[in-house]
Amino acid sequence: RFAVASGRSADSCSRVLLKSGLADTPILAANGCHIVDRPFGSTLESHFLQKRTAADAIGLFSSLGLDHCLYTLDAIVWSSEETLKEHEEGFRNGSRMTLLFGADAMLRAAQTTPMKLFCMFGQEPGRREAFETAKRACLQMEGVELTSSWHNNFELMPAGVNKGAAVRSLARRLAVDRSEVMTFGDCDNDLPMLLWAGHGVAMGNASENIRRSAAYVTGPNTDGGVAQGIYRWALGGCA
Repeated sequence: RFAVASGRSADSCSRVLLKSGLADTPILAANGCHIVDRPFGSTLESHFLQKRTAADAIGLFSSLGLDHCLYTLDAIVWSSEETLKEHEEGFRNGSRMTLLFGADAMLRAAQTTPMKLFCMFGQEPGRREAFETAKRACLQMEGVELTSSWHNNFELMPAGVNKGAAVRSLARRLAVDRSEVMTFGDCDNDLPMLLWAGHGVAMGNASENIRRSAAYVTGPNTDGGVAQGIYRWALGGCA
């Protein structure tokens, strides 16, 4: 069985999987906040930030002038129209998500089904300092945990929700022992599932921390690294 665990929305993953002919693939979306049984399928699990916490974090990011984005079950909301335009190309074609921007839209969405909320910094002077200030403040919030999917962001998640917990939940549903689970990843948000699985595989282009923490290291994503790992460690070296 093959599944996708992503920081992206279930909608975004669904469109990629259907285009690839993988119509029966479970999706562990938004770092495990939203688990569905197949592309555009039924929800198996959903986890949310506390609405008050989401609103407080949004206020914090706004006060520091940091770009941020909120995922809900049916919408993705960016802090500004400029930020939306930077990211919307990958969402417009066939997306079933509502795409919104602005402070009012963000706060309204926080009162619906807030899942992950992520904060980003650009190249403007002083943004790194503001970013670190926001990160320290979020670490003090109750009922959350932080992760990261790239060097310039951190993601605010409901406590106990991550890709590792999501993979564990799916494995239980499929009656698969962790010793028979193989996961592939390259960023910090992949670490929990790499450590939980019996066979955690770091991509060749993964961060140093991920390569050091994983049981195996395969080729980079630009060279079919996932396929290489499957052939080598799951199929006994078949070609």
